[in-house]
Amino acid sequence: MLTSLHRHRPRLFAAAAGAALSGALALPALAQPANNNCADALPISNGATAFSTLGATTDGPAACPVNQDIWYLYTASGTGTASVSTCGAATYDTYLAAYNGPTCPAGAQIACADDTCGVQTTISFQVVSGAPYLIRVGGFAGSVGTGTLTITGPTGGGGPPNDLCANARDITIGTSAFSTIGATTDSPAACGPGGHDVWFRYTAISTSTLQVDTC
Repeated sequence: MLTSLHRHRPRLFAAAAGAALSGALALPALAQPANNNCADALPISNGATAFSTLGATTDGPAACPVNQDIWYLYTASGTGTASVSTCGAATYDTYLAAYNGPTCPAGAQIACADDTCGVQTTISFQVVSGAPYLIRVGGFAGSVGTGTLTITGPTGGGGPPNDLCANARDITIGTSAFSTIGATTDSPAACGPGGHDVWFRYTAISTSTLQVDTC
């Protein structure tokens, strides 16, 4: 009897080990975020909101190549410029887009950007008080991760369209009329007190000295 028991024990042990190994290889699939689809966009307001795109699929227009996206519905609290950013606050290569909302599939695209601050992103767009906008948060080429989405604005209160650096207006050599009426401050503190600024973007056409003045 003792010999018989000894012979069966290795078989029982091997079967148990095999079952444990099989269970270790069967990894559970990641759950999709609650706002994985445009139709399930979560309400969001100004400030910081933690997010995750782990387990997300892609549910948006191909015109802006955002992948593994999640969705938010932002209702503007005023008229002006709103900014949405993941800069310095995400673990992966983010991609952002905004659309006139709230209907899905997403309506007219009003902003789409990638890599505006390293591999992370800021978008800025004009909003009207009380109007809804869909915010699409995803990644470049299938990148996923976690982060914090920060919405600022509206700023400018209906002021100049180039109130923010992100909305700088292209200019060339010559005279350009401007107004800072209604402008807010969007400049580095290192450049003095400043205040109520507007922004322009100039692309040099030669190597020389550029003079800019309001004299």
